[in-house]
Amino acid sequence: MLAAVGDRVFLASVRPGHEHMGRVVALRHPDGSPPYVVRWDDSGTETVHFPREDCRIEPALPAADVTASVGSTQRVHRWTVTVDVVEHDEFTTAHAVLHEDDAPTVVTGRGESVRRAGDRSIPELGDELAVSRALRQLSDRLAHAVRNTLIDVEHHDVDLVDLRPSPVVVIRERLRR
Repeated sequence: MLAAVGDRVFLASVRPGHEHMGRVVALRHPDGSPPYVVRWDDSGTETVHFPREDCRIEPALPAADVTASVGSTQRVHRWTVTVDVVEHDEFTTAHAVLHEDDAPTVVTGRGESVRRAGDRSIPELGDELAVSRALRQLSDRLAHAVRNTLIDVEHHDVDLVDLRPSPVVVIRERLRR
């Protein structure tokens, strides 16, 4: 498993559906073979990392071997999403904000979760549910903004098609077979 400085490293976490993430900050071998020095996002610590089978590495930038036409340009943007989570008694609220490069806020999303009386308190679940709802709303609002912009440009109604079927559609297709 080869890596380059700047590549993202993802490790499976003990919590299902979660990953430990970091960035390669130095190589021990010039050919990119392990181990690498990785700065972990959650702690900011740097460790010498020997990848395991539950590790995956994603290039920092789009692959360089993509065939480009003469005179074409490649744009690289950094968008970040910040999520603030506030817990108060049985209520959890998450507020997600999408930032595009150095531009002002593009879109926001809000999500909530409420623990019912008598339910066991597992704060991580309330956080995750509220954050998932905030990110879903953010995603929906961003898609809606794209659709409205396309309508303004095209001067007629447009329908954004999701090229990847949802898991529910995939499961239904499998059941029909």
